[in-house]
Amino acid sequence: MRFRVAVLAFLAFCLVRHPSAATPQWDIFELTVETAGPIKNPFVDVDLSAIFTHTAGNRSLTVDGFYDGESGGKQVFRVRFAPPERGVWAYKTVSNITDLNAKSGRLEVTAPVSRGGLVRKPTLPRIFFREDGSPYYPVNFGLFPHPNNLGGADIGPTRKLDFPSEKVMMAFIDLLGDNGINMMMDIRVLFQRCDAINEPSFYPPFHVIDPVAWKIDRDRFNLAYFQRLDRELARAKEKGLFYTLQILTSQAVQKGEFTWRHSFYNVANGGWLEDKNGDGDGDDEDEYYNLNNADHVKYIKKMLRYTLARTAGYWNVMYRIGGDTRNANSGRVIAAELAIKWFGHWRSFVRDVDPYDRPLTIGRALEVVMNEVGSDWNPIPDNTGAEIVACGGPAASISNSPIKNVLRAIAARGECLWLNPDYSRPVILYEAPPMWKRKDLYEMLRKAYWVAFASGYVWAWPDAHYEVLVGDPPRLFDAEYYGVQGQPPVLADLKRMSAFLADSKLDLARLAPLRRIVSENDEDVYALANPAGQYVAVFPFGGKAVLQLADPKAGRYDAQFFNPRTGEYQPKTEVSGGPQSFTAPDNQDWVLVVRKK
Repeated sequence: MRFRVAVLAFLAFCLVRHPSAATPQWDIFELTVETAGPIKNPFVDVDLSAIFTHTAGNRSLTVDGFYDGESGGKQVFRVRFAPPERGVWAYKTVSNITDLNAKSGRLEVTAPVSRGGLVRKPTLPRIFFREDGSPYYPVNFGLFPHPNNLGGADIGPTRKLDFPSEKVMMAFIDLLGDNGINMMMDIRVLFQRCDAINEPSFYPPFHVIDPVAWKIDRDRFNLAYFQRLDRELARAKEKGLFYTLQILTSQAVQKGEFTWRHSFYNVANGGWLEDKNGDGDGDDEDEYYNLNNADHVKYIKKMLRYTLARTAGYWNVMYRIGGDTRNANSGRVIAAELAIKWFGHWRSFVRDVDPYDRPLTIGRALEVVMNEVGSDWNPIPDNTGAEIVACGGPAASISNSPIKNVLRAIAARGECLWLNPDYSRPVILYEAPPMWKRKDLYEMLRKAYWVAFASGYVWAWPDAHYEVLVGDPPRLFDAEYYGVQGQPPVLADLKRMSAFLADSKLDLARLAPLRRIVSENDEDVYALANPAGQYVAVFPFGGKAVLQLADPKAGRYDAQFFNPRTGEYQPKTEVSGGPQSFTAPDNQDWVLVVRKK
């Protein structure tokens, strides 16, 4: 595999700008080179890469560079390298521009100051690991809040929404990280729904010529957009927040609320893609999905290569190249064969360009497509409308069914996913169904996150068609909508969940849903177990249940109830193996942890 680099410009706390300085393993070393020579279009007329060679192991990695603007009358280019190994690396640039060519130096890579990015292990495919080998469980927000046409149709009055400022996005990232949330998904593509480009640093990725008319220059990238994205990714990294960046999506060419008329792909806006049949979009099989369109392939390659060059060096970045493909509510449902061909092509391209093999998924597509093409995780949607229908199991309206029924549907879905070999990878909800009509929303959300965990997958925040943040101090809009003082209380619940996962010393990688060990329960109980003699049982409504622990000859166990509403543990009790009865302290939600002594 060829290793290429990404280069991002800023933030001294995460970038090393001097070759003599030491760089921690997995963090970013940034090489800056300049030229005063006249270059007509530095985005397309300059080739720049650097070859990094590990002096001890003689391992050689080739890393792409990129153009990052002007400074002091010179044009600035950068190469960003996130070293995968400790030791001394020598580097040398290669370029078609004399001033940029043959720049050399050495880099010392020291012990890491982080756990590194996310990887998967073939023997334990249903969970991510950090590069240092530690297991990782997402406490996931999902898609960050985004507008719905004029905005807010499903929560509060319909109103126009502008692009969020950098200050707002930084505050949002801080809010998530400070509350133990460690994963979010980018949804900038849906901001095409806004009337005008009021904040070019947020969107689109191409240079903006006319923000009111959505006119762009397809041959120049929007430096304000990418430099701001750099800063937001760095802030997310500082907060321990993994950021799924949507780098390719058919949602940018669909009609209706997805506004083909605002798409940077649209040739009428300065892009390169035509609506050949005049149906008001560009998502037909011979339009967006046409790999024989040389211009289409060329511009997508250029966009992806530049994006990866800038972002792949961040260990907290993940990539998504699908969106809502094959979702009948969001545009054309293409044939599986075409989806395999299209996504197979772009997955291979991203894998070749990305030097670090960051986690990559397709998006909302048939599992046969993911399995054929390859996907590092399944980003499952909220299903049809507001209904959860789990493989023939119980259905529940997440808007108005009793909480107990909704949790049963969530658990049944998880059981189905766990037993299905098509889902033998991490399964992460990218948005929960809208549920803003519920008066018990925050109670249900807390319990949904825990029951999904006990059922083998990862829950998300409800589909949020509203401003990213409102007010001063900034807070999530739904708290204002519900008349809650401060932030939604479920944020504190998620912080407690994150602390539990970090501190409980559970072997998360081997925990599996195992409801058959639960019996004689007077309320619903959802359980996980692993071969190490560890058990987790979620009691959403208190009650009692018998758990079938391992044979008594295996030894004795410590049992302890955790309160997800306060973060406190009840005193430990000691039990033997075999069937054991446990009673929750009251009829609220509790999490039982049983560990072999």
